[in-house]
Amino acid sequence: MNHKTIEKYLKGIISSQEREEVMEWIEKEEKNKREFLELRKLYDISIWNAEFISDKKMRKLSTINILWRVAAISLILLSIGLSFLLQSNDVSQIAVETITCPQGQRLELVLSDGTKVWLNSNSMLSFRNNKKMNSRIVDLDGEAYFDVAPDKKSPFIVQTEIYDITVLGTSFNVFAYRNSGLFECSLLEGSVNLTNKNETELMNLQPNEKVELYNGSLIRSPIDADEDFLWKVGIYSFKNQPLSNVFSHLSLLHEVNIKLKNPQLGTQMCTGKFRNKDGIDHILSILQKNYRFSVTKDEKTQTYIIH
Repeated sequence: MNHKTIEKYLKGIISSQEREEVMEWIEKEEKNKREFLELRKLYDISIWNAEFISDKKMRKLSTINILWRVAAISLILLSIGLSFLLQSNDVSQIAVETITCPQGQRLELVLSDGTKVWLNSNSMLSFRNNKKMNSRIVDLDGEAYFDVAPDKKSPFIVQTEIYDITVLGTSFNVFAYRNSGLFECSLLEGSVNLTNKNETELMNLQPNEKVELYNGSLIRSPIDADEDFLWKVGIYSFKNQPLSNVFSHLSLLHEVNIKLKNPQLGTQMCTGKFRNKDGIDHILSILQKNYRFSVTKDEKTQTYIIH
C-alpha cells in the first residue's frame, strides 16, 4: 500500500474509493494491520510534537517520513516532558497541549496523570495540569470518552462550551461540539457533577445515567452501555433518535453541512448502526432507501441538501 494513501487516510482527507482500498488492504493480511497500527501510533505521537520539525524540513519530507524521525523525541517528551508539567509547582511552567482528531478517524491516548481518553472524529482536546491549584483540567470541542485516573486531592474537570463536568475517578462520555447547540454526558462508573459557566451545580449523575440538552433544558435518562459507545470501535449507533438529530451528529463527525429542507422528515425516528469507514455518502444512501428522501450535493461547499 502506498504510504501517501495511508497518510491521507490518517489525515482524514481521503476519498471514499481510497478509503475502501485502505480498509481492504488492512483486512487482507495480519502484517498489513500491524504496519498500519504502527504508522498510526507514530502519526498520533507526531500530533503532539509537530512544532519540533522546522518549516523548511517539513516542506521537504512527507508526513510519514517525519513520523519516523520524531518518534524517539516524541516518546521521551511524552514520558518526561509532560510528567514535568504534572510535578511542577511553578504556574509559569504549565503549558497547554492540543490534540486534534481528523475527520473520519479516532484517537486513543493516555494523559500524563494516567487518564485514558478516546477522541472521536473531528474533535479537539486541550490539556493542562496545575498541581499548585490542585486541579486537572481539559477543554473539549467534540466527543470523547474518559477513563479518569483516581486522585481524591485533584478533581478532573472537563470544560465544554456550555457546561463543565467534574469528577474524581470515573468512566464517562461527553458529546459537545462547539457551536452545535448539542450537549450530552453519559456516565458508566463513578459519579460526575455538571455545572454551568457560573459554577452553579446543576446535576449529579449516577452510573448508567445520561443527561442531554433538549430545547434548552437538561433531560436525564438511562443509557444502554452496550450501544452508546460503539463509536470507540468505529460504529455509529442510533436508537430511536429523530432523523434531524442523526443528520446533526453526522454533519459534525464528518465535517460537512447537512441541510434538511423538509422539517417533517426530521421528526421520523431512526434506529440503526453504521460503520465509520463507510463514509457519509454511503450512510446517507442507506438512510435514503429507508426514509425515501432525495439528496443533492454541492461539492464546492461540501453541503448535502435533504429533500
